[in-house]
Amino acid sequence: MDQGIGILRIGFLCLWLMPGTVLAFQPWLLVDTKAEKVIVFGAEGPLDVFDNIALGVRGAGLKQRRGDELTPLGSFQVGWFNRASRFDLFIGLNYPNLEYATLAYYDGRINESTYQRIKRALARGERPPQDTLLGGYIGLHGTGAGDPEVHENFNWTNGCIALTNEQIHRLARWVKPGTRVEVR
Repeated sequence: MDQGIGILRIGFLCLWLMPGTVLAFQPWLLVDTKAEKVIVFGAEGPLDVFDNIALGVRGAGLKQRRGDELTPLGSFQVGWFNRASRFDLFIGLNYPNLEYATLAYYDGRINESTYQRIKRALARGERPPQDTLLGGYIGLHGTGAGDPEVHENFNWTNGCIALTNEQIHRLARWVKPGTRVEVR
């Protein structure tokens, strides 16, 4: 049995080292809420860093409801792009994700019907409902026509992660629907 596993490992290693073999690695994002930066990671480590981001007015934490002005912590995926946003470019996340929906359901903040709607949409790879009591339209975006000084000095969003307009366009080159986004 051990010999068979050894042969499998050698076979895998040969495939791994075979010339011309291309292993696709999708970059992913770390939103470091303490350091106030977004880091794009690839297989070899950081690929790009975006400093001086802005979060929700109340910072980051366990988002409880629409309007709480918290940036939700957790694991998300890029769900969609809105290139006609008032914030220049909006990169939407799949919030509420299954973890937030499950917690809210068991806490009694959403009913079973809402929980099932969120769960079904996520299972189909669709944008979860954005009109629930948990809130929605959480993502990464630019400042639009907003005041650059406000962006540099304050957390000013309703729960999103804001970058400058130049930064959001640079970031968009790294992501596509399905890109993993860790907000910590």
